[in-house]
Amino acid sequence: MVHFAVFSLLFIVAIAITAVMFVFWLILVVVRGVARLFLGPGLKQPRKIAQRDPPHTRRCPQGTCKAMNPAEARFCKRCGRRMDEPQRAPVRRVAML
Repeated sequence: MVHFAVFSLLFIVAIAITAVMFVFWLILVVVRGVARLFLGPGLKQPRKIAQRDPPHTRRCPQGTCKAMNPAEARFCKRCGRRMDEPQRAPVRRVAML
């Protein structure tokens, strides 16, 4: 009987602690939501990390498109605009004797 009473008391305490934590979390979420509603999304803006394009790709020159295309593409796969010809670097060939 004593074990049952101790187990019941521990169970009630665990439920009470969980309920208190949930109420605090709920209050925090509501306060943050109201603050964002009145103050905007926040003072800190996430930092934009400069990302490089994957190799063997290039972006569409259209100002509103900027889709990623294969390097050998002649037309943009999103908007259909003609892609600029890729700039070719001159290659010097040397004969070996």
